[in-house]
Amino acid sequence: MPIGRKGFRKLEDVERQLRITERKRAGEERMEATVLDGLTIADAMIDGLVVTDLNGNIIFVNRAMEEHLVKNGADAIEIVGKSALDLPTVRPEDTEKFVELMKEVVEKGGAGPLEFQDVAGRWVSITASLLKDANGNPSALFAVRRDITELKRAEVEQVRAAADRARAEEIEKKAQKMRLIYEGSRKMALALELDEICNRALELACTALEADGGSVMTFDEKTGELVVIVASGLHKEIAMGKRLKLGERFAGHAAQMKRALFMHDVENEPWFKSLKKFEEIKSGMSIPLLVKDKLVGVLNLKRTQRKEKFDKSDVKLVSILADYAASIIERNRVEEKLRRSEASLAEAQRIAHLGNWDWGIVKNELRWSDEIYRIFGLKPREFGATYEAFLNSVHPDDREFVKKSVDEALNQRKYYSIDHRIVLPDASERIVHAQAEVFLGKAGRPIRMVGTIQDITELKRAEEAIRKAYDELEAKVAERTEELSQANIRLKGLDKLKSMFIASMSHELRTPLNTIIGFTGIMLQSVTGEITEEQRKQLTMVKNSANHLLALINDVIDVSKIEAGKVELDIEEFNLSNIAQEVKDSFKAAAEKKGLELSLEMPKELVIKSDERRTKQVIMNFVSNALKFTDKGKVEMTVAKRDGKAEVSVRDTGIGIKKEHMDMLFKAFSQTPTEGKPKQEGTGLGLYLSKKIVDLLGGEIKAESEFGKGSVFTLTLPLK
Repeated sequence: MPIGRKGFRKLEDVERQLRITERKRAGEERMEATVLDGLTIADAMIDGLVVTDLNGNIIFVNRAMEEHLVKNGADAIEIVGKSALDLPTVRPEDTEKFVELMKEVVEKGGAGPLEFQDVAGRWVSITASLLKDANGNPSALFAVRRDITELKRAEVEQVRAAADRARAEEIEKKAQKMRLIYEGSRKMALALELDEICNRALELACTALEADGGSVMTFDEKTGELVVIVASGLHKEIAMGKRLKLGERFAGHAAQMKRALFMHDVENEPWFKSLKKFEEIKSGMSIPLLVKDKLVGVLNLKRTQRKEKFDKSDVKLVSILADYAASIIERNRVEEKLRRSEASLAEAQRIAHLGNWDWGIVKNELRWSDEIYRIFGLKPREFGATYEAFLNSVHPDDREFVKKSVDEALNQRKYYSIDHRIVLPDASERIVHAQAEVFLGKAGRPIRMVGTIQDITELKRAEEAIRKAYDELEAKVAERTEELSQANIRLKGLDKLKSMFIASMSHELRTPLNTIIGFTGIMLQSVTGEITEEQRKQLTMVKNSANHLLALINDVIDVSKIEAGKVELDIEEFNLSNIAQEVKDSFKAAAEKKGLELSLEMPKELVIKSDERRTKQVIMNFVSNALKFTDKGKVEMTVAKRDGKAEVSVRDTGIGIKKEHMDMLFKAFSQTPTEGKPKQEGTGLGLYLSKKIVDLLGGEIKAESEFGKGSVFTLTLPLK
């Protein structure tokens, strides 16, 4: 029967329980004594002790173990003989652990410690050993149970304390960085220039996040690009001044998405895959600088020495700095715009001699712009900055008028816009124009008056000079008008004489010239009898001179009529091709005489509505000039319909006209120079008259020429 605590009340019971049925060894008494000594020691132990057979059935527990089992619901009488796995303090989920423990003891001679929580929630450590008999054979399992709950609690407290210390150190470290950012941001806010602001922001970020360098980029709203303002660390020379579009490279992506981006193992990043010079960067981060979702710039940081990579905790810290930097950069931009605006306004006021003022009526505080001080010849500290002080600068004779105008603006809501004089400290006088608007408070009373003052002294002087000049001009105009009136009367008389002269010339000169031309023609035809060669030569000269004089008289009469607006046009339909043919026929003999080819290309019929005689006159002038200035080659006449208009062109292979002489073609009494050749006969009125006639007909003349190769004159007329 197994040995239990209750079975050992008497020594003889112990001896009987421990006796082994088939003992063959001689030292049974000595072993029993050893067991008794062990039991006495076991009872004195604080830790629980359990002895089981090789099957795990309990054969002995000490006093501490018995008390523990009873306390947890075990029956003291039933403990011995039970399987150790069935003890009430072992949780079902720990059974497998005990089985493994016993196997290990049997196989290795010992095991443990095995730590677990029992059903009472106490932490327990089990250490087991294998007991052997005198022959060295396994005889029992020996296990010690130790309550390590307090030890575990101490360990937990130590871990917790260590965690608290680490957390406290981390908090202190973050607090130090926050203080650093706060103090640095204050210094950053004091910077006046954008470069200085960005430089301080970058230095602060590198210190707080232990970065080895980076850059600050600002967003250019005009170009839509990010521009590097400052840079530090490796490759700063490459970065300075660089521009990126939104979505370009790493910083461009961060700016476009408006969120922080991490970059690790740069050589593997798609943005830098082909750029070997960036391989030194171990980790990178880009944080957009935003003000109410408005992109201001990007803060870029990099680590080239430390192996630690940037993470979300770094973003939280640097985001505070980024917000500070963004707001300060944006403020700097606004201030810079304001400074430029104020400078532009001050310069504009200086140029226009126009200043603005603001009068706080309730406190009687008057604020002037710099230009008003210049207008009044004062310095800010020399002026009392009150309404009364302003009135003292007004000319005494105008002071009551100014005061009355101000009162009416304040009390009667009249528009304030007046001119008055002011007296400067050097006693000189200036004239100013003042206008203003009155602002009312909640009670409907004037609380503020805002306006402008402009120095109009020079304007007034100019107006006076203009008025004086105008008066003088009126007197001169009246005088000149009278002279022109008398001259007009004289001109009318001259015009009458001119008309009489033209009529007389038309009759008195052309009639005898026609007679001379007619009779010389008869004589040249030998109608009156045979004439000698010398007589024929002389008569020919007379006839040619008469024709030339008649042409001159006709041209002068035409010019006079055109310039007097007395030309009467005979507009009717006619065939332009027929007119061109008539012109060709009339010049056929002259062309043959000079050995020139005269050709005509035209449609069978091209009907237009115009003045037939005047049209023929222009074409004849073209052909006459072409034959006159062409010694060899040909003259080509072309009639065609182009772009809804009739066109007649005359092309020659004559001497041509130099470019610098082209503007002389259509001037009255003007002939282009003929270098190396005798001057040709003519009045210099042909093309001038042609141009005037064509203008009256609603057409156009165009001349093209190449010196030494020939010319082309083109007449264009409307079809109707």
